[in-house]
Amino acid sequence: MKPVLILGDKRHKVKTPYEGASYADVPDVECPHCKKPLQVQGTGKRIAGHDIYRAPAICTACEKLVGELEVKVNTLFGLEEDERVFSMGVKIY
Repeated sequence: MKPVLILGDKRHKVKTPYEGASYADVPDVECPHCKKPLQVQGTGKRIAGHDIYRAPAICTACEKLVGELEVKVNTLFGLEEDERVFSMGVKIY
């Protein structure tokens, strides 16, 4: 997974400080609203393509919308099919 923040027409690399963190750092970028170093959280993910999730990105300091997080993940059959199978409770070995 390689998350990026889409801020206007630019794409910025995002770094999670540790596995399972609830926020991500956007190095060398400040929040356009509060001007603090940008840390973001995604909220309300949606499928945006065969292997892409997107979610609105919220600044953790001022809690305002700053852009959109995008994560490309590995999938064989596509995210829609993966979610359909997982919701059925089927175990895949």
